[in-house]
Amino acid sequence: MANDVAGATRAQGDRSTQRLFVELDVELADTHPCPLCRFEESIVDIRHQVGQKRCHLDAKMTDSYCSCPHECTTVEHIETQIEPDCACPVFVKYGCVPQVTESDGSTVLMKTYLTDRERLSGLIADLRAAVESVSVRRLKRVDTQDERDRQKFVTLDLYELTQKQRQAITAAVAAGYYETPREVSLGELADRLDISKSALSQRLKAAESKLVTGAFSRASATR
Repeated sequence: MANDVAGATRAQGDRSTQRLFVELDVELADTHPCPLCRFEESIVDIRHQVGQKRCHLDAKMTDSYCSCPHECTTVEHIETQIEPDCACPVFVKYGCVPQVTESDGSTVLMKTYLTDRERLSGLIADLRAAVESVSVRRLKRVDTQDERDRQKFVTLDLYELTQKQRQAITAAVAAGYYETPREVSLGELADRLDISKSALSQRLKAAESKLVTGAFSRASATR
């Protein structure tokens, strides 16, 4: 009987509820081996799968050699070896599935779901150690506890903020600065970002003027 239960558990796999959705602009170095850095064509769609040592990629792109009046496309499959400075394994480390949706040759838009703010903070920190730069384009908190409305969510659209404002507001949300009661003080958050309290305060105020930060506290109050 015990073996049957263990087998059923393995078959079901480890399960966790992902409560955050994030879109990240990940900038890769010019010498990075990722094939997304080498495409000159306009990418229409991307499908990729990360294995233990290899990355498989299907890229649907416009056919620049086609002379017909239609927008013809081609699909190219590429298999590459995963390197230490690749971004995808970092996502896997934090129990989330990376989805590449756009690339302009150096910056890749990656989307994923995470369980909580702590994993988001760790993911961003480890990505910054592996690639050139990382900035948050959009952060969404998914609320799945309300059975009557399982699609309810709140969103922070960070695309119009400056890079420093994005970094400040993302770190503040991830660290629980906007929770009630606050889980981190302004001074502690400033120390983590290695900037002064006044500089952090200015960046947060500038970002808050463009965002509805109260959405996160309201979502927390209903949980």
